[in-house]
Amino acid sequence: MHGIDNLVNKYIDFIKENMSIDKIDDTSYEIETPFLDWRNDFITIYVVFDKQDKNNIVLTDNGYTLSDLELSGLEFNTKKRKQELQTVLNGFGVQMDKDKRLFVNATAESFAHKKHNLIQALLGVNDMFVLAQNKVMNLFYEDVGYYFDENDIRYTPNVILEGKSHFNHKFEYIIPKSKYAPERTIKLLNRPKAENLKATLFAFEDTGDKRRGKGYIILNDEESIKTDLIEAINEYKITPILWSQKNNYKEELAA
Repeated sequence: MHGIDNLVNKYIDFIKENMSIDKIDDTSYEIETPFLDWRNDFITIYVVFDKQDKNNIVLTDNGYTLSDLELSGLEFNTKKRKQELQTVLNGFGVQMDKDKRLFVNATAESFAHKKHNLIQALLGVNDMFVLAQNKVMNLFYEDVGYYFDENDIRYTPNVILEGKSHFNHKFEYIIPKSKYAPERTIKLLNRPKAENLKATLFAFEDTGDKRRGKGYIILNDEESIKTDLIEAINEYKITPILWSQKNNYKEELAA
């Protein structure tokens, strides 16, 4: 068996050692698991015992999962999204109440199985956010590429440059130099937020010795963008291009 039993036991020990339990009150407990959500935070669930019957147990996320995803931009407000969510929950026997708490009912005998199912469902729902973000980013990336094609803007897609830190950075598009214009290095920001911009600016700063010419950041301004983000980009002598104003830069990029 190549010691497989020992490996499985080590995995079980890891789960036990990295799970913490805190008592909230006489009937409620908080369990922090070693499993990570999309933010790389530990997934936490709550266990509530019925005051009258201790064999009647509810395990729930207390509404955190869907609330957090919605605040981060993934809203379950379309028929397709609702169906996808329900498919994930149904697959693990998890229910959702009117306050968007995800929960399962358990007994002492079924507790381990139900707890496992709830955690798997929470991981599955978190995966929906990652997939949705990738889909949206891919659409924005494709839109930029189509725009370049339509306007005869020459480019090389998805160029990896190593920075002085020895980290690799991906630039979605590089427009080669011509006799009319220098090389233009472009990164995309689909969700222009401070935390995303920091990583993008670091990519430009870290690869300064490898790049030639001008740097651009194309921002999806489907939602309003704070002026301090634009100011921060200008401070680094990088040109911000709002997607809604892309035609203002058409000749500059096509040169």
